[in-house]
Amino acid sequence: MTRKPAKPPTVFPNPGRSYAQVVVPAAIPQVASPYHQSTWRFYMDHNPWTTPPPQSGPNLPLPPNPLSSGPNPLNSASHPALPLPPNPTAPEWRNRCYNCLEVGHDQNDCLSEDRVCARCWMKGHQARDCGHSMLAKRQRFDPLQPRGNLGDSLLPPNRPHATFVYIPTTPFIQRTNSELSNAVVIDTRLNPYHHADSLQSLIMAACKSEIPYPLTHLADTRYILMLPVGQDRSTFINNHYANLCKLGLVAYPWSMGIDAAAQCLKFRVWIELKNLSPQQWNLDHLIPAISTFGVVLEHSPMQNVRSVEKMMAVIAIPDLANIPLHVFMWEKGMLRDIQLKVHSWMEDPIIASPAMDTTPPLLVFDEVRRDNLLALSDATSNRGGKEIITIEFDTLFSIWAALPAGDKKKKEIETHLRCSPLFEVREREQTQNIMA
Repeated sequence: MTRKPAKPPTVFPNPGRSYAQVVVPAAIPQVASPYHQSTWRFYMDHNPWTTPPPQSGPNLPLPPNPLSSGPNPLNSASHPALPLPPNPTAPEWRNRCYNCLEVGHDQNDCLSEDRVCARCWMKGHQARDCGHSMLAKRQRFDPLQPRGNLGDSLLPPNRPHATFVYIPTTPFIQRTNSELSNAVVIDTRLNPYHHADSLQSLIMAACKSEIPYPLTHLADTRYILMLPVGQDRSTFINNHYANLCKLGLVAYPWSMGIDAAAQCLKFRVWIELKNLSPQQWNLDHLIPAISTFGVVLEHSPMQNVRSVEKMMAVIAIPDLANIPLHVFMWEKGMLRDIQLKVHSWMEDPIIASPAMDTTPPLLVFDEVRRDNLLALSDATSNRGGKEIITIEFDTLFSIWAALPAGDKKKKEIETHLRCSPLFEVREREQTQNIMA
């Protein structure tokens, strides 16, 4: 009688590693993260719910463009799209009429009554109104435009109040946080009547910079400003804080603690996942499956696997009551029931100091508002009682553009506009739109 070999005991990978060794590495590795996939471009390259298109090789045709509206017979090799805006020194536009696009005469001597488009060579519209432009295609096809039943009033009343997602600290996230460590928050709550262009003009004027800063709307009245490489954030704030405050802008360092609350992962748990299919034996499936209640610290090997019957993993969680009995994984219309079994657990909190909220208290904003009011009252008294009126740059520029040429336009308005670095940019854009 042959005896069956004894079943080897369950072995968990590296059970002795601490949270600090796993979650807080000493240095940021400069390698591609296995968790991070290439991001989609603006208007996705392909529908995420369908099979991705095959890769194009040297002998394979290119995949169809979902934004394309079909071939344009007029835009052939004999009539290619002309470069815009029109430039009389460019070879394509030299001695060419801006109206009918024929060569040999000027637009002032053109006898054609119809305007010809420089993009598609069709009559009756200009290039900026052309339906074959990428801007027009994006306006026609916008996957982010809401469709169907609008609003949440028709949704079921028993919706969950909140859901949790725990994101592991991957090398890609570490590199992103490293880049954001040099970012500055510009708070405009004292100067709410603005938009991005006018705010950019104010920041350039306060910092005496001829180059605009990368500026992104963060939330509410806050914007995040990315400093150039090599420029220190503390030095930037110390040098320009006073000038920014005079314009009603408060600058402070960006931090992960802004609009966030600290939470500690108190427990380390050894779990077993069963009923995983072969295509789910990878990190792209394991991490989303655990992310609703914890963070993956260790896991079974992903290559040269002898058995996919069960996967071992070590996770960190804030509360033992969050561990579910089953995890349902949906993929391509198929729902799979993954059984989850807990082998052991221990209390071992992560020793890490959470990021602090760097938002200044309300007292700082009240002090800046009071100083600005005092400075404004002093300026009014020095001007003989005349009030000072502030106006946005774009509003004043539109008034200037509508005025007829003359001394009033030149001296009274243009003099103030030229004090802003945005004047040359807006003047160039207006000239290009007129020529197009």
